[in-house]
This record gives sequence, C-alpha cells and structure tokens, in this order.
Amino acid sequence: MAPNEWFFAVELSVFGLAAACTALFYARVKAGEVVSASAHWGGLGGGTGGWRVTTALVTLVAGLFLWALGAALAIYSTRMARVDAAAKLSNERADAATMLKLKREDEKTALDEKHRAEDQAQREAERLRTEKAAADKAATSPSAAVAPVPPKGAAPKPAAAPSAAPAPAQ
Repeated sequence: MAPNEWFFAVELSVFGLAAACTALFYARVKAGEVVSASAHWGGLGGGTGGWRVTTALVTLVAGLFLWALGAALAIYSTRMARVDAAAKLSNERADAATMLKLKREDEKTALDEKHRAEDQAQREAERLRTEKAAADKAATSPSAAVAPVPPKGAAPKPAAAPSAAPAPAQ
C-alpha cells in the first residue's frame, strides 16, 4: 500500500469508529440510560475512591474524541496533498527550466559550430583567392617569376660566371 493509501485507510477507520461510538451512544440514550458521572467514595478496604461513569458517557466521550481525531487527520491529509502537489509542480517547473536551459545550450553549441564552419570556409576561400591571384600574377609577369627552391639536402648551384665579353675600350 502506498503511504497516501495507508493514511486514507487509517482516516476511514477512525471515522468508522467515531460513527460506531455515536450510534452506540444514541442507542444507550434511547434505551433510557442517563449520561452521568458520580464520585464514589470509599474504595476497597477504606482506600481512596474514584468515579463512576455510565456507558453512555463513555461512548459520548470516545465518539467526540474520534470525530476530532478524524477531522485532524482529514485536515492534515489535505495539507499534505497540497504540499505534495506544490512539490510536484515545483519539480516539474525545475525540470522544464533545466530542459529549456539544455535546449538553449544545444542551440548555442550548434550555432557556434555553424559559425566556426563558416569562418573556416571563408578562410579557405580567401586562401584560394590569394593563391589564384599569385598564380595569375606569376603567369602574366615573367620577370616576377621566382627561381625554384632546391630540395632539402641538395647542394646549392654555383652562381653563373660573368660573361667573358670584352670590356669596352676607352
């Protein structure tokens, strides 16, 4: 049994006992029994006395007590149901807020990835434009051609000797 079901069963039992005590009290009064309490002096062996109460009075007091207890349990269960509902609502709101936060973080991450991809594409396009411009410039101006770089570890080629043209006469 769930805690709420168990509590509800106790509450119903208390109200049932209260109703039984009330019915018994009504039956005793209808039968002519008087509701009374009297002091009784002189107990066994001359000891202290006590009280004598009628059965009708006992059922009346028990019924009133049980009705009050049942009302207190009903009020308590109503308040606990409200607290449970508020806690559930609070948890649902917290869950919704967490889900919204996670969704926003996912959207931000996706947007950041999109921006990174766009930036990388722009850099690649710029690099290709620069290479194409350099290739076009090299193709159109032969004087700007650069001598090829020798591979690593290769000995550099000796500089070309000056031509042996005769020096102009003076």
